[in-house]
Amino acid sequence: MARFNENAIETKGVIVFSGYLTLRPDTTPKFTAKAPKLLAGERSMYLSVSVPAAHFKAPQLSARISIPETYASEFSVDVAAAENALSSALGVDVVVSLKTGE
Repeated sequence: MARFNENAIETKGVIVFSGYLTLRPDTTPKFTAKAPKLLAGERSMYLSVSVPAAHFKAPQLSARISIPETYASEFSVDVAAAENALSSALGVDVVVSLKTGE
């Protein structure tokens, strides 16, 4: 179990956030860690929200493509086309970068 602060605890891959949701008909709801002092017309409720910890970890994919030196002068990469194709296929924003061999 990991405790991030008094209102967020991670257990078994799930982060539980707890606090108070304050509602008022004419404004945006707000979530606070401590019990709020309510104004006239406001209502508050205590909430616990469980979110998988994986939602806070950005996935990172990488690939290594080696091109023999004999073909290097003939080879080119359309980075924009690769980004667009991957973005369309995966449904996420994709950034493609090229690095010279290591």
